[in-house]
Amino acid sequence: MTEATLEKIRERATTAHSNSENWHFHILSPACTFNETERYAFILEVGPESALVYYSGKAEKELGAELSPLLHKPESTETKEQVITAEQQRVLDTAKRLNEHNAEWHHHVLFPGCMFNEQEKKYCLILEDPETKDKLEIVSDTEPRHVLKQLEPLFYYNT
Repeated sequence: MTEATLEKIRERATTAHSNSENWHFHILSPACTFNETERYAFILEVGPESALVYYSGKAEKELGAELSPLLHKPESTETKEQVITAEQQRVLDTAKRLNEHNAEWHHHVLFPGCMFNEQEKKYCLILEDPETKDKLEIVSDTEPRHVLKQLEPLFYYNT
């Protein structure tokens, strides 16, 4: 990974989006399973081999909230409403509980090819619960946009 400024990460992400490249990002807390430092990390992955990282003393939710709509493209209007499974509802309920407790939590969407994804060709949605230390994990063949549509506002706009 190469260290970069937030502005450089924003610029690279928007360029990747405009060029239809594969890209995604992570916001890692110091307690995150994937974080090897004691600082917050904002990581941008572009393609299979390029990663930029910005370390700071806080979760960079503002940039995440800005990039998230670009990353998680809206579902087709022709797609019928997807049902929330019991395990997906557990993730949503956990996020709501953590917000009620003012707990600092985070989640990941590990895309196929992601440096952290052990599933390789599948998507993996993970919510790390700082209270119970549980790691709720959902593996799927497609991006769980219908769950993210409810989960991401809980994360980005929790104050």
